[in-house]
Amino acid sequence: MDNFKVLLAKKEATYGTDATPTAVANAILTRNFSAKPVETDQIKRELDLPVFGAQQALRTNERQRVGFEVELAGSGAAGTAAAWHELLEACGMVAPTITAGVKASQGFSTPYVAQSSLTAYHYISDQMRKMVGARGTFGVNFVAGALPFMKLDFLGLIPAATPFSKTAPGASTLTRWKQPV
Repeated sequence: MDNFKVLLAKKEATYGTDATPTAVANAILTRNFSAKPVETDQIKRELDLPVFGAQQALRTNERQRVGFEVELAGSGAAGTAAAWHELLEACGMVAPTITAGVKASQGFSTPYVAQSSLTAYHYISDQMRKMVGARGTFGVNFVAGALPFMKLDFLGLIPAATPFSKTAPGASTLTRWKQPV
């Protein structure tokens, strides 16, 4: 079987609650997608014991990480937010301000305002992993003679209910991701 990668991401109404992204409405057109399905911290007990040998360490803070790039392109229609605007909301930006038929703009969130979060389902071939409460960081890459890209990294919680399954994502709709001009 070929190795294909699909990412679905949707803004959560409530932090850490599965927003159930779909392949039709929430597919992300990525480049250089990478995932760490499980990251943990280890706590060493370092007890004084009357025997030699290694000591047990406890695993804590289970989380998941995904990283990818998206092309920086508009929505194709004045006054309509680009597909990547929702991703930036989970990186500390406010929701885009839409001026009908004119523009869509986005700025940094103010301190003490609750930050948005995402639910992300990522597929590598027929293996699906879920991540909830994802928040991230971003950087932009403008290089002369190349397409502009934004690099995003998200860290999220592994849900207790069905964090992994063997299912295919279905046909992804990527029409909201426009080709850069």
